Amino acid sequence: MTVTGTALGQSPLPADIAAIIDGAARDALSQTRRDRQVDGQLRAAGLPPGVAPADATYTGDLMGAAVVEAIARRPDLIRPIVAQAIDVIPEARQGVVSNATAAFPGFAGTIRSAAGISPATTPAPMTPSPAIAVTPAPAPVSAPPRTTDTAVRSTESPRAATLAAVGEDDPWEGFNRGVFAVNDVVDRYLLAPIATGYGWIMPDPAQRAVRNLFANAMSPVVFANDLLQFEFRDAGITLSRLIANSTMGIGGLFDVASDMGLPAHQADFGQTLYSHGVESGPYLVLPLLGPSTVRDGVGLGVDMLLHPFPYFLPTPVNMGITGGRTVVRREELIEPLDELRESSLDYYAALRSAWRQDRTVRLHKGQPADTRNVNEIFDKME
Repeated sequence: MTVTGTALGQSPLPADIAAIIDGAARDALSQTRRDRQVDGQLRAAGLPPGVAPADATYTGDLMGAAVVEAIARRPDLIRPIVAQAIDVIPEARQGVVSNATAAFPGFAGTIRSAAGISPATTPAPMTPSPAIAVTPAPAPVSAPPRTTDTAVRSTESPRAATLAAVGEDDPWEGFNRGVFAVNDVVDRYLLAPIATGYGWIMPDPAQRAVRNLFANAMSPVVFANDLLQFEFRDAGITLSRLIANSTMGIGGLFDVASDMGLPAHQADFGQTLYSHGVESGPYLVLPLLGPSTVRDGVGLGVDMLLHPFPYFLPTPVNMGITGGRTVVRREELIEPLDELRESSLDYYAALRSAWRQDRTVRLHKGQPADTRNVNEIFDKME
């Protein structure tokens, strides 16, 4: 296994995202050394090797799982995340592409392009490593999940998660398509041009500072939902991030908390309801706000009530903050959404499936859902 010179600590990605990729690279390197040591000891004793060094299959699956987790946190960084993972361990290319496209089929073209693979080319199936017992399955085999302090929830059945992922739970499709059409017009002729101009005018460091500022402003909402989910360790991290970034980070312009070992995470009231067993309800497209579900739509309203700004800032200022956050978020998604629009025959269905995939991973705190049938659906649409 090769770990290149750009590995471990030299990533251009944000600190919390780079830590995920670096952690997977270290795990793979450590496993390779352990396996080689065991084989050397067996050979020295005159015995046949008992395990094979961690090969491209194991390494690819391990790095692929890390890439899925990283994309779930920052979908706007799909290209640099995939490119960095492959740059760190070139042998992991196939596993990274297989796992990432399975988890986010709506962005398969972006993922393959970032990996240097033609969008029309599908990576060949990987041969399981003799060191790892793998049961053949139609979907790429995910590496063992990275150990975290937050347990992955599974209150929804695998079938329900899969139906949600592919967007089949859409009984109000006629209404949703009507709202989607209006939203799309507003996006094409107003929001997207403003976001594009913002991205063109603002240098990258300034854009990062603005993203940090808005993320820091949302910390009270994240903190409240951490508490409501009984994730007290996460709540402590969120509060520490808020204090550190608001003081040393000059109001949140700089994410000094990540450099201090306090990685960012997301928490909203829709996620809180999910953690307490509330079903998602039908898919719902909200005017101007876009894809959601009944549960997440209610959660969005509660999050607005949880935010402290509306209680002590004038309404015009709050409207300006909301508009600014919307433009910044839209600028992050310009390239992925443009590629999704161009690569799908039915943009509504493609965006619905892509949103479902992203939301399911977020609800599972970084773990992808069972999506073995999703690629088939996207193949028919492309």
